[in-house]
Amino acid sequence: MNGSIIKSKRKELGINQIDLAGKELSRNQLSYIENNKTNLTHRTAKYIHYNMHLHSWLLGKAINFHFDELLNEDEEYLVFRNAQKILQKIEMNKIHSISELIETFELYAYAPIGFLKIPLLIQIAKKIENHSEQNFVVDIYEKVLNEYRNADFPKEYNPYLKIRPVINELILYYNSNMQYRKMIDLIQYWRAELINSEVEILPSIYFNLALAYSKLGSFDLSHKTIDSFLAMKKKNAKDEINAYTIKANTYFRENKFIESFAWYQKGMHLSQVEGLKDEYALALSNLINAYVSEYNSGIQNTFIEAYSNLLRIDQGTIGPKATSFLLYAKAIGAKFFTPNISAEQYCKLLSESLVFAFNYSHSSFFNIVSSIIDETDNYDLLVQCLDFVLLLEEESSLDDSKISSLLIILGRKLSKLEKHEHVFKIFDVLNNLKGENHGESQQTL
Repeated sequence: MNGSIIKSKRKELGINQIDLAGKELSRNQLSYIENNKTNLTHRTAKYIHYNMHLHSWLLGKAINFHFDELLNEDEEYLVFRNAQKILQKIEMNKIHSISELIETFELYAYAPIGFLKIPLLIQIAKKIENHSEQNFVVDIYEKVLNEYRNADFPKEYNPYLKIRPVINELILYYNSNMQYRKMIDLIQYWRAELINSEVEILPSIYFNLALAYSKLGSFDLSHKTIDSFLAMKKKNAKDEINAYTIKANTYFRENKFIESFAWYQKGMHLSQVEGLKDEYALALSNLINAYVSEYNSGIQNTFIEAYSNLLRIDQGTIGPKATSFLLYAKAIGAKFFTPNISAEQYCKLLSESLVFAFNYSHSSFFNIVSSIIDETDNYDLLVQCLDFVLLLEEESSLDDSKISSLLIILGRKLSKLEKHEHVFKIFDVLNNLKGENHGESQQTL
């Protein structure tokens, strides 16, 4: 074990155990460590390494003593085990301090690279994010990612499989914070790594890359990325429908509405042929939403048929996300295709989609509530949106960047309606959120 290394280097420097133990260790503790009678923790190893080099500098003696010599796989396992114990305390509500969580996270983030490291890192990071410390977590993820980039792995070892959860978390963060250039650089790097390792590239890599290009306005690159995926021989129907949707959304951003409608229809037809009920409901919803957003009288009959098909779908046969979007599409479709629908009836339908998304599908809530805020000036409905957003903020069910963006558009709408008490309430919530964009949001309000 590594106690003998510490003992050897200490004697080489000519210092005694009391000198090296310093203020944080007793002589007996150091003696146990040097004689391999106790396990060396990451924190203690760090302290000993620092103290050894401090005495080296004070004595003017050079010493060749690297921190990496002190930790091996056994020590990594100990760090893992200790961190797991802290996680158990967290689960049992015995740890309430964010500083304790961060200390645990840092301890494990800088442990040696190994099989056990990433899964535990993700667990602790998720708990820290619940305290609105997402920026801190992302900094650590980026450092861990750089460790993997710079490590010298054997050929048979595929680091992507170990680091993939970190990559996925970073992609989600970059996307939600509109850092699309960082998102593209990360995906391109790992795609190149997979190609070099002759590992199959997952569809999500194509989709996330195309999405980032599209949101940056690089529409040709977005289409080329999806076309590369569609040219693959092996792909399942769900992934193919997802690719069609991304192309349709990109054409919509380009204001090429006929092309956009055509790709939405391709997804609708394929999902119908394959019997994919959720995908079919989502495709119909996308088609209706696109048509209402950009009315085109030349293809009205196609959309009347799509809306009729939407109304025939049994909500009990599809999942919560598909149901959320179906209810919203029913509402806006009713306004467009149902004669003499009252404003009250229309707002009631919108409210039903909002309530369902809040109760059963937080993953679709952001899109639903954003669309409703854009769609209506109804005071009661906007206040309902605000109440739900504030409830999710308290539960940390959406990340701060999404909460902030929803609050700012709600604030603008309510300000126009001269409902200033709600605007002041939004301002106070933004003041308590952490992140670099909230100050700008406050200034706008």
